[in-house]
Amino acid sequence: MIITACIGSSYYNITGLYLNDIIKNSIQDPLGSLGATVPGFIILYLVIMLF
Repeated sequence: MIITACIGSSYYNITGLYLNDIIKNSIQDPLGSLGATVPGFIILYLVIMLF
Protein backbone atom coordinates (compact mmCIF):
# COMPACT_ATOMS: atom_id res chain seq x y z
CA MET A 1 0.00 0.00 0.00
CA ILE A 2 2.87 2.34 0.70
CA ILE A 3 4.31 1.80 -2.78
CA THR A 4 0.94 2.45 -4.41
CA ALA A 5 0.50 5.58 -2.29
CA CYS A 6 3.93 6.85 -3.34
CA ILE A 7 3.21 6.20 -7.01
CA GLY A 8 -0.19 7.89 -6.75
CA SER A 9 1.30 10.87 -4.95
CA SER A 10 4.03 11.19 -7.56
CA TYR A 11 1.50 11.12 -10.40
CA TYR A 12 -0.60 13.73 -8.64
CA ASN A 13 2.39 16.03 -8.12
CA ILE A 14 3.51 15.68 -11.75
CA THR A 15 0.17 15.77 -13.59
CA GLY A 16 -2.30 17.24 -11.11
CA LEU A 17 -4.54 14.20 -11.62
CA TYR A 18 -5.20 11.40 -9.20
CA LEU A 19 -4.19 7.86 -10.16
CA ASN A 20 -7.86 6.88 -10.49
CA ASP A 21 -8.38 9.66 -13.03
CA ILE A 22 -5.37 8.56 -15.06
CA ILE A 23 -6.63 4.97 -15.16
CA LYS A 24 -10.13 6.13 -16.08
CA ASN A 25 -8.89 8.40 -18.88
CA SER A 26 -6.43 5.91 -20.35
CA ILE A 27 -8.35 2.62 -20.02
CA GLN A 28 -12.00 2.98 -19.06
CA ASP A 29 -13.06 5.77 -21.43
CA PRO A 30 -11.58 4.22 -24.61
CA LEU A 31 -13.02 0.79 -23.79
CA GLY A 32 -16.39 2.35 -22.98
CA SER A 33 -16.55 4.17 -26.28
CA LEU A 34 -15.41 1.05 -28.13
CA GLY A 35 -18.13 -1.02 -26.49
CA ALA A 36 -20.79 1.54 -27.45
CA THR A 37 -20.70 0.48 -31.11
CA VAL A 38 -21.76 -2.88 -32.52
CA PRO A 39 -18.43 -3.62 -34.30
CA GLY A 40 -16.51 -2.57 -31.19
CA PHE A 41 -18.67 -4.80 -29.00
CA ILE A 42 -18.04 -7.75 -31.32
CA ILE A 43 -14.28 -7.14 -31.18
CA LEU A 44 -14.31 -6.93 -27.39
CA TYR A 45 -16.42 -10.08 -27.17
CA LEU A 46 -14.01 -12.01 -29.43
CA VAL A 47 -10.98 -10.81 -27.47
CA ILE A 48 -12.57 -11.85 -24.18
CA MET A 49 -13.51 -15.26 -25.58
CA LEU A 50 -9.92 -15.89 -26.71
CA PHE A 51 -8.62 -15.40 -23.18
